[in-house]
Amino acid sequence: MLQREDGCIPWTEDGVFDAWNHLECVMALNALGHSREAELGFTYLQKNQLEDGSWLGELGSTLEIDENKGTFINRDKNSKIYFRDTNFAAYIATACWHDFLVNKSINNLTKNWNMIENAINFVIENQMHDGSIRWAAKSPEAPKDDSLLTGCCSIYKSMICAVNCAAQLNKEKPEWTKSLKKLENTIRNKPESFDKTWESKKRFSM
Repeated sequence: MLQREDGCIPWTEDGVFDAWNHLECVMALNALGHSREAELGFTYLQKNQLEDGSWLGELGSTLEIDENKGTFINRDKNSKIYFRDTNFAAYIATACWHDFLVNKSINNLTKNWNMIENAINFVIENQMHDGSIRWAAKSPEAPKDDSLLTGCCSIYKSMICAVNCAAQLNKEKPEWTKSLKKLENTIRNKPESFDKTWESKKRFSM
């Protein structure tokens, strides 16, 4: 099993990690009844969430592949490139809402609430004037103010889950609903808001 003792679920044994793929695995564990392992996965993210509400993660496009073996080439820590991806951060709301639907545990939702709140606030802070959401927080590795249509669509669905989580806990988050509506309008009506500084990525999965 790829899950480590601390709850981290990397892509591969050499430690490639991002919160989005980690949470896909957490939801799979929940769906198959492995609730203890799923809870451990949430705990890992709680302990490793950054102060701004994001998580550090690697992108597949930055990794070298051994063409003979078809596997990622091992990297030392100094050669790893990390991003604070907004879609990766938003996805915690999807996984927590999924956990609630599967386990009907208000305690789990309450325990994960601060993590959800911090992540969604991070996402909203990266929403631009046109309503799109920057693909990652600004950094030397992500200098361009640009958005991905597929990433924003995923964020949109995650924000719906976040609003559902808030409602279940009787938390009022009008700013989330406002941001959600703004994002929806951009996705539906402003195609020029995406791929502004690079070639079209509309066929990319994320």
